[in-house]
Amino acid sequence: MTKERLNQLNISQLQDFAEKHKIRFSDSFSKAELIDNIIEELEEIKQEREQENVPSVKIEELKYHIALDEEIEAQDKGVYPIPESYQGTEIIFITRDPFWAFAYWTFDSDEFEALKNEPGFEALVLRVHDVKWIDFNGKNSNFNFDIPIQFNDDNWYINLPHPDSNYLCEIVIKSNGSERVICSSNVIYSPKADVSDESDEKWISAGTDKIIDIVRREFKSFTPDMESFPQRIISFISSSYIPYQK
Repeated sequence: MTKERLNQLNISQLQDFAEKHKIRFSDSFSKAELIDNIIEELEEIKQEREQENVPSVKIEELKYHIALDEEIEAQDKGVYPIPESYQGTEIIFITRDPFWAFAYWTFDSDEFEALKNEPGFEALVLRVHDVKWIDFNGKNSNFNFDIPIQFNDDNWYINLPHPDSNYLCEIVIKSNGSERVICSSNVIYSPKADVSDESDEKWISAGTDKIIDIVRREFKSFTPDMESFPQRIISFISSSYIPYQK
């Protein structure tokens, strides 16, 4: 977020921007004073978030400032930002690498309001299922774990416990001692955390065997750092029945 970007907006747009992001200001502020005030408030937010020195917070911080920049550009061009939700409820699951995946979702606006006012509401969770070799029927996954989420969340980076597996995720609402699946994602595959078994001649060169041996040893010695998971999956981390397989 730079002063140059804010200078692209007129004072009315700056006031709208400040109100939307709950930044305090006075109607008597000049444009320069309003810009300085916005930058100061955003810097305070940034410092507060940086005190939480974990990867998930840093990701959210980056997304937050990218979104602010996009919003300013949209206002400057006289167009509206992309809406935060669309009609329809769905969740999409994407593999990033053997140990990480990304889920994002959207709610139908009417269903979203109904969920927020659910009688006896207890929790909203992202439930991740391991479905390798399973014809999943909603209850027969190899194992699953829950990630508590909030109604204002719309995406999550998920640490996958085992490579070379299949996963899907669901959004589940818990209320009055029972739970209900709101929507289910597609099934993804987390690739092997190892060197490919392919050894076709076209890939072979001097020293290839030595390089492959080194890389294999490095992969086999790698164990995820359970202390630095950037997500709220305490119940999963403490479950001894899901060991990491080297």
